[in-house]
Amino acid sequence: MHPKFQKSVNMVKKLWKSIIDLIKGGILYILTGSVLANAITMISSVVIARLIDKAEYAALAYADNFYGYITLASGLGLSTAMLKFAAVSDSPKERSKYFNYSFVCGGTFNLSLSLFLCVIVTYIQLPFENAKKYIYLLCLYPVLQNILNTISSYLRSSLRNKEYAVVGIIQSVVVCILSILCVIVVGAAGIISARYTGILIALILGIVLILKKEKLYYREHLNHSEKKHVLATGISLMFANLFSGMMPINESFLINNIIQDEIITANFKVAGLVPSQIYLITSALAVYFFPVVSKLTRVQDIKKTFYKAGIINLGIVLICTLVGLIITPVLIRLLYGPKYEDAIPISYMLWGIRGMNAGVRMLPMNLLPALGKVRFNAALAMISTLVQFGLDYILIFLYGIDGIIYGSTIVYLVSGIAYWLYFIHVCKNWEGNDTIL
Repeated sequence: MHPKFQKSVNMVKKLWKSIIDLIKGGILYILTGSVLANAITMISSVVIARLIDKAEYAALAYADNFYGYITLASGLGLSTAMLKFAAVSDSPKERSKYFNYSFVCGGTFNLSLSLFLCVIVTYIQLPFENAKKYIYLLCLYPVLQNILNTISSYLRSSLRNKEYAVVGIIQSVVVCILSILCVIVVGAAGIISARYTGILIALILGIVLILKKEKLYYREHLNHSEKKHVLATGISLMFANLFSGMMPINESFLINNIIQDEIITANFKVAGLVPSQIYLITSALAVYFFPVVSKLTRVQDIKKTFYKAGIINLGIVLICTLVGLIITPVLIRLLYGPKYEDAIPISYMLWGIRGMNAGVRMLPMNLLPALGKVRFNAALAMISTLVQFGLDYILIFLYGIDGIIYGSTIVYLVSGIAYWLYFIHVCKNWEGNDTIL
């Protein structure tokens, strides 16, 4: 056999072995759970889009857009910080300390932001005035979401991937069924009731699953030094998550407020629903690898794990993006009907930027905090968001909705390369040391 061909065969074998190892480690639970949860959510959105008119759908989308920013604040990032610190501990008492801190402080922070938003929108004019009622109704949802994030992080820190996936699936099933029923009975406002019911059931189930295998110590608390360390990490993670997650939300915000067309707003939301599913792949890999990377201490093990995850992620994302481009017209016509046919060209463009983000940028951005590298993440995320917002703002005026594609593509690609270069730089600094801890 030719040496080059043999080398290619060996690479394929290694990649296949890596995938098998991931499956044995529980990646299928995470991926299957994410796919099912999002598929159920999409089914719900399809039915709802058919049952309510575009104006009402746009009002709800506008309210969700605002709360998307609060969700990204993620309770000062404490649930993610908890995962970083709790993952290296085998003691339920230690994990409970981080759980309690995230539960109380993160929830208080999210509630304060929600109340502030409600006060602000009371005194300002919105492009879609009907969105105000949805903003008021959703006021408590970010608090409950922070609690659910904390429960999910606790399960992930114990590598209980199956239970983590089950909670997400159950929540999605409940929200899907109740959303459809409530929309038929009381209209679009029924979606809010369905969301609250779904998240409350998920919270109860999550607590039950935790207590089934270990005890939560509600009276255990972090000392002042531990709180300071966790809070500093959490705030850095919050800023990284906030600014990074703001990027796709900003796209909708700019379209809503510059173009101010209900038809275009609804079309953009529908056009992005299928391409955004590509994030399931990268998110599942990040969820799986984060606690794994957190436990590693040898530089070579870290490099091997990062590169393996990156290659697998990029390969799967490229394949899924190509398939998505082919089936998008059929899916939109089948799922949303002829009234959303004009969303197909927008969907093509969104496949490109979502695939770029998922394939190049998201994985290193999500895994670097597992190594304690949170400040660089926060700084680059902030810079990327500001640059993207400015570019998109200018390019929308020049090219209309196409401007979003040009600006976001540039920023996602450049920032993604920067994350990988920083990881290489970190590893070079650690080389020569047997361990990093």
